[in-house]
Amino acid sequence: MQNESVITPPIWKTISIGAFGDAETVRQLLTSTGVGFDAWANDILERMPFEATVSTLNLVQVLTKELGFSERPTTAEVHAKSRALGLSLCPPEVGPQLWLQYPDLLLRGQWIVVGMETVLDRHDHRLAFHLGHNIFGRRLIARTAHPKTMWDKNQRWVFIGNNKAA
Repeated sequence: MQNESVITPPIWKTISIGAFGDAETVRQLLTSTGVGFDAWANDILERMPFEATVSTLNLVQVLTKELGFSERPTTAEVHAKSRALGLSLCPPEVGPQLWLQYPDLLLRGQWIVVGMETVLDRHDHRLAFHLGHNIFGRRLIARTAHPKTMWDKNQRWVFIGNNKAA
């Protein structure tokens, strides 16, 4: 890969992570705020690591094509390119925290993928969180994000921006 310059998309959202502790707390909070989640999201909630200390993250959103792709890149390529451009992968906790801290995050019909290290489900599928708003309301789902999974150039992603907040 050639030497890439750092990109600095504007801060999209600032969130706090590290306050959950366990999957049951997350499920209760999501349910009480009207966020639905699918079986795969429930599965990786049970298996994902939770941050032990509270910290604040500045998040950015980018389209796949803004990372410099004109074709359909793989998960591995998207992650590598985002890192080369100065962005960082999110901890999995970012997925549920976005809905809890920003209930009006997405309009109906909008979806965004959390650029994160994948979490293995009980069948060893590599999954990542997707947030969406569809006819069923606000959703936190998990979908395959195997290193060879291919993505549309107009897919929206969320990453940690170049600067972590204090």
